[in-house]
Amino acid sequence: MFAVRNIPDSRRIRSWIADRRASTAVIVGGGFIGLEMVENLVHRGLSVTVLEKLPQVMPPLDPEVAAPLMEHLVAKGVQLHLGDGLARIDEGADGRLIVVAESGVNLPTDLVISP
Repeated sequence: MFAVRNIPDSRRIRSWIADRRASTAVIVGGGFIGLEMVENLVHRGLSVTVLEKLPQVMPPLDPEVAAPLMEHLVAKGVQLHLGDGLARIDEGADGRLIVVAESGVNLPTDLVISP
């Protein structure tokens, strides 16, 4: 799991993705930094899922303003898992990570980023 707080963090993630040939990512949190990471990962060709505890991405925005943003993300292939928080992260038998949501949903992935 990676935390993103500055530019060196993002460079470290970029190198890790290249070294491991990651193809999937789960972003925990759909705020400003989380969506910035989504944009960059989609641009790099990764399949991305956003796990957001609240019912929409960009919680500071009014729902009617966030709705078109969420539609755009889905149109770009981003999976939105809203209204559900992170319970834990497990390691699967194949070495991949499994993000376990509070609802019990499992999200297998190569990479987890928590802004």
